[in-house]
Amino acid sequence: MTRKRGRLAPRASEFGELARAALVASRPDASVESMDVVLGLVRVGNRLQHDLERTVHRPQGMTWAAYRVLFTLGAAGPLAPNDLARLSSVTPASMSAVLNTLEKYGMVTRARSDVDARMTIVTMTDHGGDTLERLLGLNNRREEQWAAILTERERVTLIRLLDKLLAAHLPPFDPDEEQGAGSTPQSVK
Repeated sequence: MTRKRGRLAPRASEFGELARAALVASRPDASVESMDVVLGLVRVGNRLQHDLERTVHRPQGMTWAAYRVLFTLGAAGPLAPNDLARLSSVTPASMSAVLNTLEKYGMVTRARSDVDARMTIVTMTDHGGDTLERLLGLNNRREEQWAAILTERERVTLIRLLDKLLAAHLPPFDPDEEQGAGSTPQSVK
């Protein structure tokens, strides 16, 4: 299924079919089901993130990344920036900018660790805690709207399946394994 130049972009509901057709055209032996699982998870995750940021966090003057950092500090307590980045799913490259903004608005502080002076520890302030408490309520109301799309049984099953995926430890990926040794993909320029 190819689209003609100049046509409007496909609807989100059509994109899955287009993606499957493109995969099969390129790799007839590819696992369409595997792509459906991963692409579906990514698309839903991106849509949820965009919706929460647009409807909840931006109107409150907060970015999704800043909310995740505050949420992580609220759940786990003071952390080193690298641990905070890993647990909040904020890239280490973005973490510094997020922390600078949160610190500027008095929501977090950074100080040297008492245990290791080379390490910085990020702590949420009372103002950050108050902000997080307000956002948690708003965020959870929107989460309830999303979750209500599913039946109780579907929610329980989805949670179990997501936990299973999160607990998985895949072996390192070897791109040469299927291509055959000595074969190198062309660089993207």
